[in-house]
Amino acid sequence: MLGPLIFLSALAFTLGDSHVTQMRWCTIKALEQQKCQDFVSALKNVSSGLNITLQASCVQGSNAIDCMQKIKDGQADLITLDGGEIYEAGKNYEMTPVVAEFYGVSTGTSYYAVAVVKKSGSVKSIKDLRGKKTCHTGAGKTAGWVVPVGTLLSKKYMDQDSTCNPYVSAGKYFSESCVPRVKEEKIDTTKKNPENLCALCKDECMKDGNYSGYSGAFKCLMDGMGEVAFVKHTTVMSDAPATANDYLYLCYNGMTGEIGQHINCHLAKVPSHAVMTKKGHSKMTTYVKILVEASTRYGNDSGDGFRMFDSSKYSDGDDLLFKDSTKKLEDVSAKTYEEFLGAEYMGDVSAINDSYQMRWCTVSDKEQQKCNEFKTVLNKLGKNSNVNAGCVQDDSAINCMKKIKNGEADLITLDGGEIYRAGKDYMMVPVVAETYGDGDSLSYYAVAVVKKKSTIKTLKGLEGKKSCHTGAGKTSGWVVPVGTLLATKFMTQDASCNPYVSAGKYFKQSCVPNGIDKDGKNPDNLCALCKDECKNAGKYSGYSGAFECLMDDVGEVAFVKHTTVPPADSSDYLYLCKEGGTGAIGDHVKCNLAKVPSHAVMTKKGSSNRANYASILIKASDAYGNYNGSGFRMFDSSKWNGKDLLFKDSTIKLIDVSKKTYEEFLGDSYLKDLEALNACPTTPTPTTPIETSGTKQNMPYLIGSIVFVLTALFLSGAVYY
Repeated sequence: MLGPLIFLSALAFTLGDSHVTQMRWCTIKALEQQKCQDFVSALKNVSSGLNITLQASCVQGSNAIDCMQKIKDGQADLITLDGGEIYEAGKNYEMTPVVAEFYGVSTGTSYYAVAVVKKSGSVKSIKDLRGKKTCHTGAGKTAGWVVPVGTLLSKKYMDQDSTCNPYVSAGKYFSESCVPRVKEEKIDTTKKNPENLCALCKDECMKDGNYSGYSGAFKCLMDGMGEVAFVKHTTVMSDAPATANDYLYLCYNGMTGEIGQHINCHLAKVPSHAVMTKKGHSKMTTYVKILVEASTRYGNDSGDGFRMFDSSKYSDGDDLLFKDSTKKLEDVSAKTYEEFLGAEYMGDVSAINDSYQMRWCTVSDKEQQKCNEFKTVLNKLGKNSNVNAGCVQDDSAINCMKKIKNGEADLITLDGGEIYRAGKDYMMVPVVAETYGDGDSLSYYAVAVVKKKSTIKTLKGLEGKKSCHTGAGKTSGWVVPVGTLLATKFMTQDASCNPYVSAGKYFKQSCVPNGIDKDGKNPDNLCALCKDECKNAGKYSGYSGAFECLMDDVGEVAFVKHTTVPPADSSDYLYLCKEGGTGAIGDHVKCNLAKVPSHAVMTKKGSSNRANYASILIKASDAYGNYNGSGFRMFDSSKWNGKDLLFKDSTIKLIDVSKKTYEEFLGDSYLKDLEALNACPTTPTPTTPIETSGTKQNMPYLIGSIVFVLTALFLSGAVYY
């Protein structure tokens, strides 16, 4: 009897011991990784003294944004960020501050952002910076970017460009600059950041280098590359104390000040750097204890041991893990990221980010072409709210979902099956929904269409026939027909519990574009009628494509929506009714397979612009939805020789659904249909999906399921020990 109990105890420990504190620090460069390894040893010494069982480690990311994503996804726990990054982490990655760097009695958990020039130079005022060469710590950094550009914009010395992109504005204002990482993909999301912003340090367009960070920006000035450096108040005295008298500060009021006079002459007093973790992290209090104690023990160590706030040991590095000017760490875990940054700084960040991006993800060249005109409409309608619309192209809805989750795009229109996938797997939510002529109804009818001359006269007669589908996982083209055939027992669910395998055995041949084949077992006959479309959309994809597949006699039945069959052709076709028999085209209310949720525009869960997106899309729908002139037509794709581009062509208008979750939008009935489609009748244990993310709420179910199975095996004599 002890065997299973011992096994279960070991299993419970493996699955997660709540007494163990995991502390994975995310680093962004090789030197940081080196210092982090030593930091891990120091942390273990600290935790031991605090009687805390610690599992500390280092996780390397490519940059701060990558680390934020890793922390959000549960692949890392902590990172030190500056103000601009703290804003990004809190706003877009659900992170919160733990401890803040303390720089001394005069500044506390804040510092001064300053503009430094040479006394011998021609720049004598902040007003003189137009057309000058500038040195910045990095794209999006607080002292090196947010404060100086925000200050110039707020004072109206620099004009905000019509694109609402501050990088474009700065590129027009300065002659040449060094803004490290300004062309990096996660920063230059629209591919519009000007080349002159990295003209002074071309090797650093995509990564950090000699002119990155505080010391690097000041070196850019010292070397005569630029005429002004945007750094923090400790930089000059730290890097060049002997020549400090050769430099001046440019004051916010237009005057100048000597180095050391930062309290009276600066651009802004800004929040210090802070260690951040995932919002709601169960170990936050423990992190505070460990880090505060570590800063007490190793923060001012001048011996041969580990020095928490000294990076010189690591190839003369600067500011690795923490700023070298830090004196100690202070607990700020009770504050939100907004409270930590403060109203003044939040205002500065808002000034530089007073536009919001509205990047549509397209899945074809034709959609991209239509989107390029649509973004002009959106920018025009959102001029007063500074909309920055754009178009991002990929090759599938799934890849667009990934882009939106990763912050590389903002919006896409999806059908019900895709909405379910987007909400469940990619943390997306609805913004607006399409309506198709039945008042404000957020639904449409999924139908099965056959030719009148066909021998198929009932839904039950589809076995062994050739079928045309809009696409894999699509609502009308896949979820409803296959789900219906399974629910009515006309189609048998395969032992593999894979509905694609079941359908492959049921239909003779099919066209199911964009096949979703997770385990490589989807039958080849599902794309036998359109082999070129197995992995990509094509001629027979979508509603019009599936119907064309039927028209061309490639297939014998098409699964589409009730508006698909053109009125001119309606007399040549019939619907197959769910209850049996057929119905005339147009009689969809009485003869259909299901009434299903309409298509909806989706965005990232937690987006602060969700309501803004809904507002401007409703305006666009009202202005361009039923427009009959020669200009842009929102619900008409004929100009681009396409069908249903961006929106369904049968759409009448858009309705705001931005306060609904994806489950509320889809409704209980449709959610049950989706669950039935993926049900596994051969499974002997509960079929509730088990999340693999390791979240606490799933752990009892996981352990309980294993106990259930082990108990059954033990009682049957199948467990040996």
